[in-house]
Amino acid sequence: MNLFAVGEMMSWNQYLKTWCESQKVSVGGYDERTLKDFMEILPGGLGREFGENVLFGMEFGYEGGKDPTVVRSKDVSSLIF
Repeated sequence: MNLFAVGEMMSWNQYLKTWCESQKVSVGGYDERTLKDFMEILPGGLGREFGENVLFGMEFGYEGGKDPTVVRSKDVSSLIF
C-alpha cells in the first residue's frame, strides 16, 4: 500500500490562479511545452528534471491515480503506526 496524503487537491488552473494572485500578477494561462523546451529554458539540468517530472505525471498520474496500490487519505478511516 502507498498512501498519498494531501490536505487538499486542486486543478492546475486553480493552482495557476492562486499562484498568480499571491504574486500579484494577472492570470494569463499556460502553454504546452516539450522536454526540449524545458531543457533550453531552465539551466543546469533543471529543465530535464522538471520536464521529465511533468511527463511522468502525465503518463502515470501525478497522485498515482493509475496505480491500484495508491490509497488516498479520504479512503482511510484511521492509521495505526
